[in-house]
Amino acid sequence: MIKATVSDGVWPYKSKDGKLILMWSSWNADKNKAYTTSLAYSDNGKLSGNWSHKSEPIISDDRGHGNIFTTFDGKLMMSLHRYFKQPHTRIQLFDIKDTGSDIEIIKQSLGHQ
Repeated sequence: MIKATVSDGVWPYKSKDGKLILMWSSWNADKNKAYTTSLAYSDNGKLSGNWSHKSEPIISDDRGHGNIFTTFDGKLMMSLHRYFKQPHTRIQLFDIKDTGSDIEIIKQSLGHQ
């Protein structure tokens, strides 16, 4: 789990199996000294549940403030932005998979690597 000073860019997501997953961003002072995005999970599918954090960020390298959306043709995607790496602060799009208990990144489909 990362040591974060603040969580921001929070995005709640209800998985296909009803699991409440919270995507959040923060500065990662431990690993790569960059903005990072991680996940937390509610044990009862509600905000009032006990929360556990994914042991590693789902994405680092200065990417944050993500959200999850479904395209018009039904594809699940995550969008976020690069924070400090100018001029690459444009939108980043990723194809993702809802496993029911987690979110997995399949591939980056738009944005500078």
